[in-house]
Amino acid sequence: MPYAAVMFYNSTGYLVGSSTSNAYGNYTAYLFGGSYTVYATNNADSEAALSTITVTPFGSPESLNISMVPSYKVFIAETKGNILLQRNISISSGSVLLLFNTSSRSIYLPGGTYTFSGNLTVQEANYTGSSMNITYSSSVTQSIAAQNTYVNIQLLRVNVYQFSSGMLSPPKVAVQGSNITNVPFYVQNTGNTYVNMTFSSGQSGLIASFNRSKVMLAPGQNVSISANLTLPPKMLAGIDKLQINATYGSSIYNIQLSVNISPSPSFTAYLVPAKNSVYGNTGSVPVVLSNTGNQLMTVYVSLDPDNLTNHNWNGNIGTGLYYSAKLPAFSSKTIYVNVTPMSGKSLYVSGDLTLNITTSANISKTLNVPVNLPNNINLKPTVSGTEITHFTGNPEITIIIGVVVIAASVIIGLIIASSRGRRRNR
Repeated sequence: MPYAAVMFYNSTGYLVGSSTSNAYGNYTAYLFGGSYTVYATNNADSEAALSTITVTPFGSPESLNISMVPSYKVFIAETKGNILLQRNISISSGSVLLLFNTSSRSIYLPGGTYTFSGNLTVQEANYTGSSMNITYSSSVTQSIAAQNTYVNIQLLRVNVYQFSSGMLSPPKVAVQGSNITNVPFYVQNTGNTYVNMTFSSGQSGLIASFNRSKVMLAPGQNVSISANLTLPPKMLAGIDKLQINATYGSSIYNIQLSVNISPSPSFTAYLVPAKNSVYGNTGSVPVVLSNTGNQLMTVYVSLDPDNLTNHNWNGNIGTGLYYSAKLPAFSSKTIYVNVTPMSGKSLYVSGDLTLNITTSANISKTLNVPVNLPNNINLKPTVSGTEITHFTGNPEITIIIGVVVIAASVIIGLIIASSRGRRRNR
């Protein structure tokens, strides 16, 4: 197309170069390396074209053939309230992007779907008199398929909801589950919109009341609040966080209040009811170690070896007579006391073991552990003493046979004695 205006827009839509085609439709432009939107127009003939080109730095000259097509005149207006603005707006479709100044009123565009966008940032004074940025924005997606199409971009205020908060005094020392009064904190509206804010407890177990439960915050405004708190029954020792909900509209801003919780060490150990189990020749008793305090605790457990010996038992807690574990606050762990009979010893099928427990919090406990063993344990006898052969038979059958032999011998002896007595009487 001869004598067409050809314009080049960079990746952000700004016009960075232009050219006019000669009588043969050829044009030349000098551009830095990068990607560009190419817009060509011939308003006299209502024709236009949109395309893209990538220029390689210090490379060979690029060529781009542009095919002009019938286009449509589009009138574009941008307003803020009742004010007509004359400034740049963006026009995009696919990978093409260009800025258009609405003071020019109209532009020729090939048929298609386009997005027309406008953004405006102005400064206004907030509650403290300081300047704050207010953004107005809008976009319109419209299909262009007819002459004299009108597009109106009506800018709308973009509300920003943003806050900051913090403590106004060092964290107070308290015991979990206790009451704390007059905990001061502040909340500031750092956004650009007025809000009505309501305060309430933000976590389970926390009861909170406030000297001001509802406030209206202007942009930039800072308010001080005092809270009375009933702490949850379980809180970690040291600096712990409490959550306060600040509700505005359908949204919630979380405020964190710190308290210094005193250590409350507590520990218990107990047997699992009805869980004394027998596995083969082993009696296994589950024991629960429970750190009911609010700080980390190391627990040390040991079996009394003399207690085991007195019952002719071997025993362990896992792999040995001693066991230790680190228990976090408010946590439990189950251990197993395992017992097997000593080979070659008299069998005790039940009895109590002594479990000694100490902790890093200087809490000590002694737990009696009742143990049951199966009464039908098949133990292989151990040979000991001199001139005793290696016996591998069934001990129960052997005993029965022995008793029968002894009884038979006694009966035979009585018969013989009776026979001799009758002979003498004759």
